[in-house]
Amino acid sequence: MLNAGENPASNTELALAISDRQTGLSIARALESPQVSVLSREAYGEVAEALGNVLTFYAQYFNVVRNITDVQIMLLVPDLLERYWNWHFDEFLVVLKEGVAGRWGKAYDRLDPATVHEWCRQYDEVRGAELERQAQREVKQHVLAERTTAPRRYDNEHAFRRHLETFTDAELRKGIAWYEQHPEDEFADVKLRLACEVLLDRKRLELLKAVVSKGNDDGTYAREASEEEYQRFRNSFIAERAAAKRPPSHPSSADKREINWQRFSLQQKPAA
Repeated sequence: MLNAGENPASNTELALAISDRQTGLSIARALESPQVSVLSREAYGEVAEALGNVLTFYAQYFNVVRNITDVQIMLLVPDLLERYWNWHFDEFLVVLKEGVAGRWGKAYDRLDPATVHEWCRQYDEVRGAELERQAQREVKQHVLAERTTAPRRYDNEHAFRRHLETFTDAELRKGIAWYEQHPEDEFADVKLRLACEVLLDRKRLELLKAVVSKGNDDGTYAREASEEEYQRFRNSFIAERAAAKRPPSHPSSADKREINWQRFSLQQKPAA
């Protein structure tokens, strides 16, 4: 490990390696580097030495009157590796690079462990925001990939729901029962979800209409009763579906012809 009083230029190879690594380094790029916990588990001594050299490099770069000492670096390195075990190694370079540039506040005459810890604390807040942005991007990319690979699932759901609304309750229940026993059918999960939504929404609307027709003074009690009745209906409907489930079977061709009329189709458009 370099000493804090040793000029990094005396170790040209190390100085160039750190300089090249920090060039164009962003938080996003740093998050792609190896994780500290993994590196420490595999070769703790080498990781500690590397971090110590990085601290020494930036101490010389900062060139303040009260600079960090060798002893402080020796005590600081294991503390940082323990506190920020979930970081990726290059994130320490981001902290120090941006700290020297004044991003975490100006340190006019010193670079000591307290200063480094404060920089790490401020960076950790920025890091959290970056991780959240990355997570949101990943979710959007996942949704976009699903839309690209299965466009009908998204593009036709609205039309399919309108088609289901033309079915009677009895027809919807028969279709639901069939698809629950044949989850392998194309878009079975979508068809089940939308058919159940139509049934439940229809029941809720029916109960709300009944409330309006009663014409109570304020209608408060009637609305509460209506909501309770809806919840009872919903719970009963869910229990009924659960009780009706049985291991999926594979119907014969005759069975398929017999039930084909009640099967839903995402491609079928509602009647004009």
